[in-house]
Amino acid sequence: MNILKIFAFILAFLLVINISYAIESQEVQYNIVGSRIVVQSIIKVDQSETLIFPIPEDAETIELYINNVKTEAVIQNNNLDLDLNKNDEIRLSYITEEFIDNTNFLLNFPVLYDTENLKITLVLPEEAVLRKPIKDTTGSIYPRPDTAATDGRSLIFIWERSDLKQGEEISIFAMYKTRINLIPLIIVLVIFIILSFIGYIFYIKKFGSTDRKKSKKEDITEHLKEEEQQIVRILKQRDDQCEQGTLRVVTGFSKAHLSRLLMELESRKIIYKEKRGKKNLIFLK
Repeated sequence: MNILKIFAFILAFLLVINISYAIESQEVQYNIVGSRIVVQSIIKVDQSETLIFPIPEDAETIELYINNVKTEAVIQNNNLDLDLNKNDEIRLSYITEEFIDNTNFLLNFPVLYDTENLKITLVLPEEAVLRKPIKDTTGSIYPRPDTAATDGRSLIFIWERSDLKQGEEISIFAMYKTRINLIPLIIVLVIFIILSFIGYIFYIKKFGSTDRKKSKKEDITEHLKEEEQQIVRILKQRDDQCEQGTLRVVTGFSKAHLSRLLMELESRKIIYKEKRGKKNLIFLK
């Protein structure tokens, strides 16, 4: 009887020590950036064999390192075939849109080989939050992560599993929303207001004074005598200036009478005179 117990113990011990995994550990990080995901995997192999890893059809910027040595990633039929030795370490990264549906993250992670330890990390976009909190029984993330943290900009969720068998599948989904960043809109609005104010000041300086002068002239002419109004009208018709001799001919006023009218208008600062050679030029202010 004792011999049978000893034999059974030895058999159980041999079974335990012979348990081995194709993959010792695998860490996969899904970093959501806009409508795309940066996928980064670190895999430590426990056996010498050929391993096949599926790659999304839309994968871009594929990078492969084996034991920290950059290696060309040869993809055939959307699969990456690698001949590996025991204790090899693989680092694989690529960019894809496969796991994103609007603002939903959907992952069906197949366990392709017996795996001792698996760690899956999901990093939401900066400023994004879950649609419903984790504590809500109908929350926006499933299954409940083992760890929830933040780096100050993004929410980070981690799931850890061990002793996984080939053929198992891990499904994860997360529904999130991106906060509206109003800072760029506010900056644009402030710039628009400043430019509008500068434009208004420029317009007032360039055209406002002309409008005021025109308005002032119109106001003044309303209170002029008929003969004075006639002189002002003639000046306006001639681009606000005219020779005194021409005014006398056009108006038909005598030289003395025209001189008195011009002196009156000049004293009220409606016109001014300039001597040009032997001629007097009359200008409308």
